[in-house]
Amino acid sequence: AIQEVVVVAEGANAEFGRSSGGFVNVVTKCGTNDVHGTLHAYFKDDALSSPPKNADGSQAAKHPFDQQQYGFTLGGPLKKDELFYFVALDYQNGSSTKQTDPSRIEQRVVDYFASVGSPSENGAIDRTNDARVFLGKIDWRLTDKHMLTLRYNYTWAEQKNGTFDVDSWGTSANATEKDSSHGFTGSLISNLSSSLLNEFRFQ
Repeated sequence: AIQEVVVVAEGANAEFGRSSGGFVNVVTKCGTNDVHGTLHAYFKDDALSSPPKNADGSQAAKHPFDQQQYGFTLGGPLKKDELFYFVALDYQNGSSTKQTDPSRIEQRVVDYFASVGSPSENGAIDRTNDARVFLGKIDWRLTDKHMLTLRYNYTWAEQKNGTFDVDSWGTSANATEKDSSHGFTGSLISNLSSSLLNEFRFQ
């Protein structure tokens, strides 16, 4: 969904007020009079990677791992020369096993956790890595001097057992890490004269 990335190290224009240092401006794509779209797909699997090495150079055991990522973009006109749409979706589904060694925890610690209700403290730790991202955008050319842009963003991500990566920790030290958001933003750009440009933003 990204059209261009502009990096300004210093000396920003007045429109970027309150910025004493550098900044990054990310410009999203928008629809045009022609319908355009893209598709993408990525796939990772432990079968495509070499086995890891131990500190002594010997071969270590592989941990199961796979991840798929799919998405598309689509943009075009709702009304030629005046009203345009653009949408983008990205979906990610991943799973891995980050710990399989049942001897990684001292037996007395395993026995203690079993006595307080966690009998599989030294069991395998399976992790997920799932995410969804959606962007919907409308660009409306109200007149030759006024352009209105409305944008909706949705994000969702979840990692089960994603909070710790310490080899010696057990299953009870892990939890689910997740977040989600809905964002609505808009801007009205007006060419008030040949030398005066005004931008009104809201979110």
